[in-house]
Amino acid sequence: ASLATVGSPRHRGGEGLRVEEIEPESPAAKAGLKEGDVILEADGDPVKDFRGLREALGRKSPGEEMKLQIKRGDQTLEVPVTLGKAKGAEPDEAPE
Repeated sequence: ASLATVGSPRHRGGEGLRVEEIEPESPAAKAGLKEGDVILEADGDPVKDFRGLREALGRKSPGEEMKLQIKRGDQTLEVPVTLGKAKGAEPDEAPE
């Protein structure tokens, strides 16, 4: 499953994963995530770095919803995201 974001754990504040880039029309863009948001939790599990987010995504399938807790400026928000397929993912059915 995929959000289609690029993040950096190296930001002031130390917690979470800062969103550096969002692909247009991606699940993250459709959910309203913005560059500069900091992902703090994914489905209630703390996200400290990209590996933590990747592990949370690995427990989900494309089309499932994941709730992200994000920090945007001084606000903490909960954002539901419907996940998409990861780039390079195998198709659901092999051609015959």
